[in-house]
Amino acid sequence: MKPLVAPVLLSLVISSLSFSQITETKIAGPEPADGFGAAVAIEGDYILVGELVNKGEGRGYFYQRDGEDWTFEGGSSHYDRFGAAADVSGNIALIGDSDRDGGGAFFSYVHNGAIWQETARTEGGEPLFANSLCIVGTSALIGSIYEDFNGTNSGAAITYTTTTGSDWTPEDTLLADDGVASDEFGSSVSFDGDLAVVGSHLSDAAGSNSGSAYFFRRSGGMWNQIVKLTAKDTAPADRFGTSVSISGEYALVGSPFADTEQPNSGAAYVFRRDGSNWIEQAKLVAKDRGPGDHFGIAVRILGDYAVVGTETGDGLVANSGTAYIFRREASSWYQVVELYASDGEENQEFGRSVDISDDYVVVGAPASGNGGVDGSVYVYSGYNVGQASITISIDSTYQTVPPQGATFPYDVTFTNNTADTLAIDFWTKLVRPDGSSVDPLLGPKTPVLGPHAVVDKSPIMTVPGNRDPGEYLLIAYVGTYPGDTVDTDTTGFTKLASGGEEEQVLETTRLEGNHPNPFNPSTTFSYVLSEPGLVSLKVYNTLGQLVRTIVDGQKPEGHHEAVWDGRNETGASVASGIYIYRMISGSFVQTKKMLLMK
Repeated sequence: MKPLVAPVLLSLVISSLSFSQITETKIAGPEPADGFGAAVAIEGDYILVGELVNKGEGRGYFYQRDGEDWTFEGGSSHYDRFGAAADVSGNIALIGDSDRDGGGAFFSYVHNGAIWQETARTEGGEPLFANSLCIVGTSALIGSIYEDFNGTNSGAAITYTTTTGSDWTPEDTLLADDGVASDEFGSSVSFDGDLAVVGSHLSDAAGSNSGSAYFFRRSGGMWNQIVKLTAKDTAPADRFGTSVSISGEYALVGSPFADTEQPNSGAAYVFRRDGSNWIEQAKLVAKDRGPGDHFGIAVRILGDYAVVGTETGDGLVANSGTAYIFRREASSWYQVVELYASDGEENQEFGRSVDISDDYVVVGAPASGNGGVDGSVYVYSGYNVGQASITISIDSTYQTVPPQGATFPYDVTFTNNTADTLAIDFWTKLVRPDGSSVDPLLGPKTPVLGPHAVVDKSPIMTVPGNRDPGEYLLIAYVGTYPGDTVDTDTTGFTKLASGGEEEQVLETTRLEGNHPNPFNPSTTFSYVLSEPGLVSLKVYNTLGQLVRTIVDGQKPEGHHEAVWDGRNETGASVASGIYIYRMISGSFVQTKKMLLMK
């Protein structure tokens, strides 16, 4: 391992982006650099950057978060294509060395509490082994596009396991059931738990080099293919599967050479798991797409957010590269922000690599600086706090509507999360018991919010007596009507049927919500029990991981409140972002979301 020069850190607030609260921190490539940012990965407080040097040498750099800056913590240097792929999970990191002339390898590193130490080199038998890789916990998935199991360069992906980060054991080899020569299966890999997706960007599923993606499930240590997919509109030469990412029930597949109104403008496709199948849910494209952008050259998905790189999109200057953040609302995905380097330059390949965590988006620009050879990495915080946020609630007095109907107010709170005066659309949708909706029920209105303003409104709703009985869901949106949603919140009411049902107990078990929302540093949950019973109230992050148990025990009938201080089970303060809370009491289960904004 060679000592490496620490790169330079520059921090600034981006005011030219559509969300002015996003902060950009630039990690400039070292001197001399070469392809710094070819690969990027982030996990918690650590960032890993791969650098490909044209002289046949590659490097990997580790950074640790220090406030809003990132401190250089060491690196490693090896020959060949070391640094072409990189990933980190917990205290274990992997860097790929996909040597074109000989067998490739991946190097593992373990953080010992002070520094990252190289622990092992695991070699493959073919050139371009470890051209792609993914690590989750103590398992790794390694792409190897020149494997010949199904013909020359048909490709494969190999799973490995470890106990310490230094003893990697092959677990299984993933192959395409219908693989043929030159498919390059393994061009991209990703897995989450027992589900994996592998790209095969040169397969001919929908014509020559149209590409495809294969989904696998692990059972008893064996990985079995469950489905092969292309997009509904995949065409020859699209290279669908150039990039893939999976998170929980959702997967994202890049198709950077797709012709979406413009030649080679690119696209990315979201798939949702439905039992043993995966259903195409959305096609993501850039609003300002142009020819040759290669949108989808890099993709990552995490919870309700996705980030897609373009490599050659028009950012601050032409062909500098861009990255786009999308957010899921129900079954729809909306572009919420476009990222580009504040010091952008032509052909810097901003967006060539991307990654996302709960708090940060990381974008590589491996051709920036010094005539396009040095490279830079850009780190963005605040991506998951929109321009504005909204909360909506109906007072418990009106949450049960009698058979004859009623007119009542509901409460809406707008919060401007920026330092600018903001005019933003507001509208509501009412979802009926049969699943149909009244859209918009109200709006769009365009309130004007002062810098960091919090504004309360009380619109009036009329529920006529002839409206069908049952549970109604009221959804409030802020954004640009009708398509681009910045934030949303939900509440609801029950319309009683005639025939004496108005005599029902109005004090039904319910989770009323939390207040304030957004909050910092604490918030109060309110809930009602119609009868004594066991109550579980827990807070989760957007990955579904438990953050804090708020209530777990027997509670009497009536109204209750519980406070969360913004800390996890160990007492540490949690990061800003969206959190989910769930209440369970008997057969009652309800989930809501909240925003911690520091």
